[in-house]
Amino acid sequence: MTRYSSNEETLSDLADLDGSAVEREYRKVNKKPFWFSLLVAFVIIFIARWSIISPYYVPTGSMNPTVQSGDRLLGYKLAYGLTLPFQKTPIYSWAYPVRGDIVIFRNPHIPSLYYVKRVVGIPGDKVQVIGGILYLNDKPVSDETGKEVIYQKSYQLNFDSDNDAWFEWGPIKIDEDKVFVLSDKRSDTNDSRSFGVISRKDIIAKALCVLWSDQQVGNGDKEQSGFRKDRVLKGI
Repeated sequence: MTRYSSNEETLSDLADLDGSAVEREYRKVNKKPFWFSLLVAFVIIFIARWSIISPYYVPTGSMNPTVQSGDRLLGYKLAYGLTLPFQKTPIYSWAYPVRGDIVIFRNPHIPSLYYVKRVVGIPGDKVQVIGGILYLNDKPVSDETGKEVIYQKSYQLNFDSDNDAWFEWGPIKIDEDKVFVLSDKRSDTNDSRSFGVISRKDIIAKALCVLWSDQQVGNGDKEQSGFRKDRVLKGI
């Protein structure tokens, strides 16, 4: 007596049908409910946003002029390692931030606060600020005009205060698994000069570009949002 598997029986039955009937039967067998497809899409988006890329809103001008208040940054979370959903620290790291990278990280003293700053010092570096000029390993990397060049990256700084406390700082030697970060707006702002070096594990993502940007214009009842189209997909 010959026995057939359920799959063989299905194929045998389909062979007796015409083309349109076969298509209908195939769709009936393989049809998935709409909610299943929706759930799969949600899971994919959730994992991507948590572990791969995510947008970040910048409410202040501490990184002006490179990053401006109202910018939405695209953060790449796989730049330095892999962090699983519901985990705050990476389970595996494969790269280290380089000087000049703009990173999103947790404040070392208040983890619920996210900051965006520029990495200027990595393990082994000696960092010092003299007269507003940044020195790395005893060599100046910025000048009095506010231009700074680090690791072949050139950018403009912003000085809008005469507060001397921000223009004289250090020196400090950066320990292993730590980085030193500064704001591009070097005066009256919070960065490693105030809260210290940050741990590599506190870095969430590398900022790639500005997705879009808007700013509040006017004041009082006439305040409105002004869309800045010139900053859409602007590289940083």
